[in-house]
Amino acid sequence: DVILAAGGLQDNADLSFAELYREDPVSKAVSLLQLNLEETMSRRGEANNPVLQNNDRLVVHSVWERHSSSMVAIMGEIRNPGPYPLPAEAHLLDLVYAAGGLTEKAYKKEVEITRYNVRDGVEMESTHFEVNLEAALRGSVKDNIPLQKNDQIIIRPISNWGDTEYVKLQGEVLFPGNYIIQKGERLSSVIKRAGGFTDGAFVYGLRFSRRSIADMQKKQYVEMADRLDQETSHLALTPSQFGTDKGAGTKEMMIAGLKAMADKLRQTEGDGRLVINVPFDLSKMAKDEDLELENGDSVYVPKKPVAVLVMGAVYNQNAFQYLASYSVDNYIDMAGGFTARANSEATSVIKANGEVMPLRSGYFQKKATLGPGDVIMVPETVTQYSGLQMTQDITTILYQLSLTSAGLKTIGVFQ
Repeated sequence: DVILAAGGLQDNADLSFAELYREDPVSKAVSLLQLNLEETMSRRGEANNPVLQNNDRLVVHSVWERHSSSMVAIMGEIRNPGPYPLPAEAHLLDLVYAAGGLTEKAYKKEVEITRYNVRDGVEMESTHFEVNLEAALRGSVKDNIPLQKNDQIIIRPISNWGDTEYVKLQGEVLFPGNYIIQKGERLSSVIKRAGGFTDGAFVYGLRFSRRSIADMQKKQYVEMADRLDQETSHLALTPSQFGTDKGAGTKEMMIAGLKAMADKLRQTEGDGRLVINVPFDLSKMAKDEDLELENGDSVYVPKKPVAVLVMGAVYNQNAFQYLASYSVDNYIDMAGGFTARANSEATSVIKANGEVMPLRSGYFQKKATLGPGDVIMVPETVTQYSGLQMTQDITTILYQLSLTSAGLKTIGVFQ
C-alpha cells in the first residue's frame, strides 16, 4: 500500500531485495526485515507484505547497486572519458562507442589497457598490454578483446598532434603578421615565407624575443628583489652602525631606497630578447645560427635608424643624429656631460642588436665603434655605506635595471 502511495516502483528497482527498518516503541532498538518485493507487489504471502507500524522505514534498492563494483574506465582521446558500468560480455568496441567514439587526435594503432587482478586474495596486481584498435575497428575479432572488471583503457594522442603554434613577424618584412609554424621550423624559413626583408630593413637591429627567456629574466629579477629584502632586514637591525641623528636619517633613506628598488625589480618584466645576428641574405645564414622556433616567438625588424641615444647620468638624456665621425665622448658632450653622480668608468654601449659593450675592462679603456641605433648608457654611482653587506650587488642591480631600460629604448626596437 505505501509503495503504491509513493507512486510505485521505478523501472530499475531491485525486486529481489528490500529492507524494512523497525523501531521497538519501548526499547527503541532497531530491527531489520528483508523483503522480496516481487512477492510483495503480487501480494503473495504475509511475510513479504507486513502491516506497517509507526516510524517504519522502507529502503528500496536499485538493480545497479549490486553491479556498482563492476566498472571499467576509458581515458584520453575519447569524447566522453570516465568510468562506465561493465555489461555482461562487453568488448572493447562496446566501451568506445558507449563513450561517444574517438576524437580526431586519437592514435588507434596502440591502445594501452591496464588490467587488475587480486593475487592470493590479499594483494592487487596490475598488468599492461596494448591492442590495435584500428584493426578492431576494421573487424578484427582478436583485437576487439572482451573487457574485465576494473579494466582501464587509455587512448593516446597522435604524437605530433598539438595546439597550433604561431610566431609573430613585425616591421620591415614584406608580409608582416602571425605565422603558423611546424615542429623544427627555423627562423630563416618563416622570414622567407613572409616575403623576406624590405629594402629599408635594418637587419642588424633585428629583435628576437622568446617567452621562456622573458620568464627566466623575470625569475632573476625576483631573486634580486629577495636579496634586497634580506639586506633591508639586516640594515634595520644595525642602528649602531649609524650613531648620530644624521646617520639614522641616512639609514632610513637607505632602507626606503632598498624597498623601492625591490618593488621596481618585482614590477620589471623580462623583455625576452635573444641577441642574434641575421644576414640580409638569408641563404648565407649558418645553420647553427638559424634558430629553431618556439610557440610565441616574436621577430621585429626595424627601419634603419638615424640616431644614437644617450641615457643615464647625463644632463640631457636624448637621441642625437648619428654621425660616423663621432665618438662616445662626442655624444656625451652633446648630452651636457656627466652629472656629479655619474659612474663614468662604468659607461657602456648597447649595440642595436642587443650586445652590451663596457668601455672599460679592468685598467684598460676600450674604444667602441658606434653605429646607428646604439645606446650609450651612463649608470649612477652607488655610495658605500658601512651598514650594507652588498653595496657591490646593489650597484650591479641598478646597472642591470638601467641596461634593461636602455635595451628597451634602443632605436632598433622602436615600434
